[in-house]
Amino acid sequence: MRKKALAILEKAIEGKLGLKEFYDIWPSELNDNSFYDSVYENLESGIEHFPGNVFSMKPNYEVWHKMEEYYLLNVDKALITLEIDDTELLLYLREKIIQLKPSIGSIQDLIVMLLK
Repeated sequence: MRKKALAILEKAIEGKLGLKEFYDIWPSELNDNSFYDSVYENLESGIEHFPGNVFSMKPNYEVWHKMEEYYLLNVDKALITLEIDDTELLLYLREKIIQLKPSIGSIQDLIVMLLK
């Protein structure tokens, strides 16, 4: 299920996932996990608020890359790639990452430091 959640995150980060498709493909097996519940909420919010140009109907990636939703989806992606099953640890790491707010490129480095 982790791989499926990761694939969904990647598609949402790229701005290529609509809400209906998201609802259809989200693995229900993850619904009883508080970490994945928050991933679900972040995905839903990110998809709902994905910016587009009203006139051209094209995605606005410049705005997207500056949005909090984009950042949170990248945090979730970094945490899922760790392949850690400890929900409390994942929630703790997410809280610390959000608190310290490293650049997206530095999230993995911060995780390594926090796990030491």
